[in-house]
Amino acid sequence: YKEKYHGSNLYCATMPTEGSFSSEYSLEEVGKLLIECYDKQIKLIREVDKDAVIFSHSPFPYCKTYRYQVEAVKRHDAICLEYNIDQPGVYPYHMQNNYYWGDTKWVTGTLSHCANETNPAADIRFALEKVQSFVANPRTRLCVGFGIHNEKRYRNILANDLYHVLAWN
Repeated sequence: YKEKYHGSNLYCATMPTEGSFSSEYSLEEVGKLLIECYDKQIKLIREVDKDAVIFSHSPFPYCKTYRYQVEAVKRHDAICLEYNIDQPGVYPYHMQNNYYWGDTKWVTGTLSHCANETNPAADIRFALEKVQSFVANPRTRLCVGFGIHNEKRYRNILANDLYHVLAWN
């Protein structure tokens, strides 16, 4: 695949949610299945690319399977992804996860546009202030990147350009 399409060695592994399993399973069984699915996914990625850099969606503290999600991410030294720092009133995942437990790398970013919206999904001024506050906060030392998540891009060139400048600066 990499040779044919000249791809990178960046991969995003997806964890199944607790809703992915039948309710007949206990929480412990669901947790074990979650970890097993995640482990197998990572194993396949590593078989294809020994230099793979694994990203993962952030564990969700409000899920019953949270502790299993954390275990899965930590087992594989995955880099957690979050895209909600530009939304006032939303408690950011890095804070929900205690800055990813002080030992896990993570990438933050913005959710630029959602669904059928042509305007930014959140507050640009708030996003700028939030990103600038990261520099002064020693707990963000393991934040290794800034990303932009677009569910739909449309043609909002000004907002996309601004978010890219944020990402590089």
